[in-house]
Amino acid sequence: MRRHVSEMIVDYLQRNRDAADTLEGIEQWWIDRGRIEPRTEEVAEALAHLSEAGLIATCKLGDGNTLYKRGPRMNACGEPPVRPE
Repeated sequence: MRRHVSEMIVDYLQRNRDAADTLEGIEQWWIDRGRIEPRTEEVAEALAHLSEAGLIATCKLGDGNTLYKRGPRMNACGEPPVRPE
Protein backbone atom coordinates (compact mmCIF):
# COMPACT_ATOMS: atom_id res chain seq x y z
CA MET A 1 0.00 0.00 0.00
CA ARG A 2 2.83 2.41 0.85
CA ARG A 3 4.19 2.12 -2.69
CA HIS A 4 0.81 3.05 -4.19
CA VAL A 5 0.37 5.99 -1.83
CA SER A 6 3.94 7.15 -2.53
CA GLU A 7 3.34 6.98 -6.28
CA MET A 8 0.15 9.05 -5.96
CA ILE A 9 1.97 11.69 -3.92
CA VAL A 10 4.84 11.90 -6.43
CA ASP A 11 2.38 11.99 -9.33
CA TYR A 12 0.46 14.82 -7.65
CA LEU A 13 3.67 16.81 -7.18
CA GLN A 14 4.62 16.25 -10.82
CA ARG A 15 1.32 17.83 -11.88
CA ASN A 16 1.30 20.51 -9.15
CA ARG A 17 4.89 21.65 -8.74
CA ASP A 18 4.15 24.31 -6.10
CA ALA A 19 1.79 22.18 -4.01
CA ALA A 20 2.27 22.07 -0.25
CA ASP A 21 -0.08 20.68 2.37
CA THR A 22 -0.44 18.97 5.74
CA LEU A 23 -1.06 15.27 6.24
CA GLU A 24 -4.80 15.93 6.44
CA GLY A 25 -4.79 17.99 3.24
CA ILE A 26 -2.74 15.38 1.41
CA GLU A 27 -5.20 12.68 2.45
CA GLN A 28 -8.10 14.80 1.20
CA TRP A 29 -6.68 16.29 -2.01
CA TRP A 30 -3.62 14.36 -3.22
CA ILE A 31 -4.81 10.75 -2.84
CA ASP A 32 -7.17 9.33 -5.47
CA ARG A 33 -9.78 7.74 -3.20
CA GLY A 34 -11.37 6.11 -6.23
CA ARG A 35 -8.31 3.88 -6.54
CA ILE A 36 -7.28 3.17 -2.93
CA GLU A 37 -8.42 3.96 0.65
CA PRO A 38 -5.23 4.19 2.71
CA ARG A 39 -5.31 4.69 6.48
CA THR A 40 -3.78 7.87 7.90
CA GLU A 41 -0.84 5.82 9.20
CA GLU A 42 -0.13 4.51 5.68
CA VAL A 43 -0.10 8.04 4.23
CA ALA A 44 2.19 9.22 7.06
CA GLU A 45 4.49 6.26 6.44
CA ALA A 46 4.66 7.03 2.71
CA LEU A 47 5.44 10.69 3.45
CA ALA A 48 8.21 9.69 5.87
CA HIS A 49 9.71 7.36 3.26
CA LEU A 50 9.57 10.04 0.54
CA SER A 51 11.08 12.58 2.93
CA GLU A 52 13.98 10.25 3.74
CA ALA A 53 14.55 9.81 0.00
CA GLY A 54 14.59 13.60 -0.51
CA LEU A 55 11.53 13.55 -2.75
CA ILE A 56 9.42 15.39 -0.15
CA ALA A 57 10.56 18.34 1.96
CA THR A 58 9.00 19.14 5.33
CA CYS A 59 8.48 22.34 7.28
CA LYS A 60 7.16 22.54 10.85
CA LEU A 61 4.33 25.06 11.19
CA GLY A 62 3.66 27.23 14.23
CA ASP A 63 0.60 25.17 15.14
CA GLY A 64 2.69 21.99 15.33
CA ASN A 65 1.53 20.56 11.99
CA THR A 66 4.02 19.57 9.33
CA LEU A 67 3.81 20.99 5.82
CA TYR A 68 4.90 18.67 2.99
CA LYS A 69 6.09 19.89 -0.41
CA ARG A 70 8.30 18.99 -3.34
CA GLY A 71 11.73 17.85 -2.18
CA PRO A 72 15.21 18.64 -3.50
CA ARG A 73 15.69 15.29 -5.26
CA MET A 74 12.91 15.83 -7.79
CA ASN A 75 14.56 17.11 -10.95
CA ALA A 76 13.57 20.15 -12.99
CA CYS A 77 11.06 18.14 -15.03
CA GLY A 78 9.32 16.91 -11.91
CA GLU A 79 10.54 13.35 -12.25
CA PRO A 80 12.11 11.70 -9.22
CA PRO A 81 15.50 10.14 -9.97
CA VAL A 82 13.90 6.75 -9.23
CA ARG A 83 10.31 5.71 -8.69
CA PRO A 84 9.38 5.50 -4.98
CA GLU A 85 9.28 2.04 -3.43
